[in-house]
Amino acid sequence: MKSVEMFNQQLTGMGEVFNKAITPALAQIYWTSLKEFTDEQVKTAFEQALGSLKFFPKPSELREIIQGTGDEHGHEAWAEIMFCLERGKPPPEELHHITRSLGGWGNLKLKTYKDLEFVKRDFMEIYVAQEARGELENRSITNKSLISQK
Repeated sequence: MKSVEMFNQQLTGMGEVFNKAITPALAQIYWTSLKEFTDEQVKTAFEQALGSLKFFPKPSELREIIQGTGDEHGHEAWAEIMFCLERGKPPPEELHHITRSLGGWGNLKLKTYKDLEFVKRDFMEIYVAQEARGELENRSITNKSLISQK
């Protein structure tokens, strides 16, 4: 984040809406927590928080708005798996270890759509747990790039 002015305006505005005093110490904590993101990401997070939260958000809630949750990431990764299955392509390397724990890519290719709904639950459980442990920290969702390769 580069714009201290934008950040201060957003944080102060949120403080007004939620009747929360914004002290210099509080502003510093929020700045430190959000500084790695772009101005646009932070502004959007503040706007979404204002439109959806009932209480003044913690820094972690704003970060979650920007980054998404483990469940959201898991659904995106599952969409990537489904895209690969439909195209007959192997999954990205970073998802191979999860597909292996589900019986392997060859096994997944033999499943019906109905069976895949059950497999999805197991996939989500594994994916979310691994993300929570930081094992998928460097994983980037690539389904948008895969879709563009049609």
